[in-house]
Amino acid sequence: MFKIQHYPFASTLLIAGFAIVLVCYLSYFITKKDKNIVDVLKLLWVTTEITGRALKINHFPYGKVMLYYVSPLLLFVLLVAIVMLNMKKNPNWVHE
Repeated sequence: MFKIQHYPFASTLLIAGFAIVLVCYLSYFITKKDKNIVDVLKLLWVTTEITGRALKINHFPYGKVMLYYVSPLLLFVLLVAIVMLNMKKNPNWVHE
């Protein structure tokens, strides 16, 4: 809202908010005991999504590329990894 209304320091507030979300998720990831490939992919996706949004909102180069191409690609890979892990744990999980 601050950015839309062109308030002073709106970009700084947005970057600070994105940084706080990223630091919180990173600290959650670091303290998690059992990490698998899905957790790493989620961390990459969250990092890419937040970075892409920050770049796009502030009209920096490659913001659109990260937000519209890299982030959905990582999300697709994440979903495929989740499906493959579920199939490995329980081969009949689709039929239940």
